[in-house]
Amino acid sequence: MIVHNQNNENNPDWLNCEKILLDSGCSHHMARESSYALDFVESCEGKLGYVCMGNGTRARTKGYGHKSPIGMVLIVPDLQTHAVYSIGTFTK
Repeated sequence: MIVHNQNNENNPDWLNCEKILLDSGCSHHMARESSYALDFVESCEGKLGYVCMGNGTRARTKGYGHKSPIGMVLIVPDLQTHAVYSIGTFTK
């Protein structure tokens, strides 16, 4: 899914978008950048730890925050896309 991003109005529309992945097997919403969350809280000494990816690798979390209207989002700097939305979390 590609979502139009209005942060930079100087770029043509085809350059001004975010790559968002909808995942039915994902347990949490995740984003690559802490600025994505409205109220970012950095994890203390890696307290949140890691998330397991679908390919079996692990990625360290940097913290968490909230994004309206989807709720809590884990910040995972090593994501290969801008954000991953958990379909299962939407349906709870």
